Amino acid sequence: MTNVCLVCNSKDIINITKKTKFISSDLEPINSKVSFFFCNLCANLQKEVNENYINKIKEIYKNYIGFKKYNNKDQTKTFDIESSKNRCDVIYDLIESQIKRKKIKFLDFGCSNGAMLYPMVGEKNISMYGTDIKNILDKKIAKAINFSKFIDLNKISSHKNTFDIITLIHVFEHFTNPKTELMKISELLKKNGRIYIQIPNYNENY
Repeated sequence: MTNVCLVCNSKDIINITKKTKFISSDLEPINSKVSFFFCNLCANLQKEVNENYINKIKEIYKNYIGFKKYNNKDQTKTFDIESSKNRCDVIYDLIESQIKRKKIKFLDFGCSNGAMLYPMVGEKNISMYGTDIKNILDKKIAKAINFSKFIDLNKISSHKNTFDIITLIHVFEHFTNPKTELMKISELLKKNGRIYIQIPNYNENY
């Protein structure tokens, strides 16, 4: 049972219990009561990581298909009455200026079918890479002239100091040991490289 913050190890955490059918992925519903913990020291919000939770995670990813269930379409986010964008396009807008200045190596960590890579297909200054538990990248990504390689998640640690930009699009909240995972991922960056993390809004989608 979780009794400390998974990020700062503080014991000053508050239990928040929610009933939900989505224990980890909104692609594969599994009925469960989920306990969340809020850290009063660092404001981290985490799920209760125990044997039951781990077993349900394994059940979800046994037959992992990513976004094929939704025809590989990314989720659209509405910002106001007049504008809406795919959630990956929001990240692309942040890094576009950096891409225009120099050639970069880009890794989408937890790439699924490749939604984060779609906006960069054909960009001459970008060498695209993806990693996940298995390769289910859409054919359009795999055939793109600037797509370099899919790297098995179990082998990604050997690519130290390789990438200029790494994205985690709705991936970080799946980590059972977020601090350790983020430290490992940071080792994949080149000097002055950047990691972009996008997570769900807890109030809208816990």
